[in-house]
Amino acid sequence: MNFQEGTNSLFFVVFGLFSFIWGASFGSFGNTLIYRIPRGISILAPSSFCPKCKNPLLWYEKIPILSFIILKGKCSKCKSSIPYSYFFGEFISAIVGVFAFYISTSSLFLFFPNFFFLWSFLFSAISDIIYLAVPTVLILVSFISAVSARIVDISDIKFSLLDSFLGVALGAGTFFIVRVIYNLLRKKEGLGEGDVLFMIPVGVYFGFWGTLLCIIISSFFGGLFGLILSVIKRKKEPIPFIPFIFIGVLLNLLLKLKYPDIFERFFQFHF
Repeated sequence: MNFQEGTNSLFFVVFGLFSFIWGASFGSFGNTLIYRIPRGISILAPSSFCPKCKNPLLWYEKIPILSFIILKGKCSKCKSSIPYSYFFGEFISAIVGVFAFYISTSSLFLFFPNFFFLWSFLFSAISDIIYLAVPTVLILVSFISAVSARIVDISDIKFSLLDSFLGVALGAGTFFIVRVIYNLLRKKEGLGEGDVLFMIPVGVYFGFWGTLLCIIISSFFGGLFGLILSVIKRKKEPIPFIPFIFIGVLLNLLLKLKYPDIFERFFQFHF
């Protein structure tokens, strides 16, 4: 290994570690956000507290991931169990941080928009699972991040404003039509408003063909989950769909990393 290779390896290790810590820290903030906003509590004050006994957390109880392990998943004061969603939110957010770095190696300026795009989807998915609702601020963050990523990624000459616009039209338009038709036929809500709105940043970020692939992937996994749930429970329950959109986004990015020209290969056309 020569000096340059060693320097590059060290850089990847250091920035990878930074990405993990960054992701875990914002994972803690994401947990706070989706807990407080539905309850009308400010995200700025008071300081972090136990949801059960309301006692403020000590400094070491605020360390992402590690505090859950050290405290064995229980509040140090009232000994009530801390929801596992807190731990998984922080840990998966840390992984998202590393993944955002991995897909941003062509330009580190892409790290922050890529991270916040994925981060907003992660905590929207968690919020959708818990509450069947998503804070509007997360939709806004995902949109701003998607636009920022497209502005920064000027090297992607295949990506055009038209492609982005058509992606939005396809994603949000398709989900909106499905939502309206389902409401008319079944007299109840199928896709939520948040599902429709989240396809806007997906369209901006991926363009037409990437959005189509995201729709196919999310619909497949969402439909499969719904089928399995109906067989097991034999009772229809609302299914949070944003987690499946998030799966579609992740698989989309992974496929594009492995096969950079996947959209052209699969669909044999690009704008």
